[in-house]
Amino acid sequence: MTTAPRGTVDTTSATPRGGTVVRLERLTLVGMAIGAALMLQPWWPGGMRAGFFVTLGSTLAQIVLGHMAESDA
Repeated sequence: MTTAPRGTVDTTSATPRGGTVVRLERLTLVGMAIGAALMLQPWWPGGMRAGFFVTLGSTLAQIVLGHMAESDA
């Protein structure tokens, strides 16, 4: 068995589903950041409402995906 050099990621052992879950988890983290930015911005009055729902949806998706990742491990 060969190992990847230090500082690199060995993607040969990753399953396609695992890669998809990781990408979706990153997307939910970006969604949380965007939602928080929308809630904190002062220019758009509807930003608080939109940001709340973006953050809520991203948080719920993160919880579900976190459980999916645990069941794969």
